[in-house]
Amino acid sequence: MTAPSDNSSQNNPLLAPFTLPHGAFPFDKVKAEHFLPAFTATIAEAEQNIAEIKNNPAAPTFENTIEALEFSGETLGRTRHFFDVIAITGRNDEITKIEEKSNKLVTKYESDLYMDAALVARVKAVHDQRDMLKLTQEQNMLLRNTYRDFVDSGAMLD
Repeated sequence: MTAPSDNSSQNNPLLAPFTLPHGAFPFDKVKAEHFLPAFTATIAEAEQNIAEIKNNPAAPTFENTIEALEFSGETLGRTRHFFDVIAITGRNDEITKIEEKSNKLVTKYESDLYMDAALVARVKAVHDQRDMLKLTQEQNMLLRNTYRDFVDSGAMLD
């Protein structure tokens, strides 16, 4: 998977790996101004990862589709989680404005993700062969949940 390519990762602690124990958030290093650039960069990273999945010429498998999809937006998820903590604990006008803008960005990203015909086809192909795959209980749960997320988002509708 691709890492954020923006050189600002040196200046934006949200774009660098968290180095505190257990991946704890670096509250002392993050400022409100870091969030929108982090959302933009991590969405771009996730989109690149999704492009790699859907353009993979190999037949869809659990590993190259479902598992890859699970990890495709990992940095975006971390940024969203951190922001949610800040929004809940330190709400102010600046945070509210960031939340409005970031929600629009994330909603568009998720809409595009769940409505991408090539990605939907790959997920459905893996789901359709689930009985033939030798998946662990955890892998089966991830496959079911991923497929259900696409179905619930309307991806299987005409």
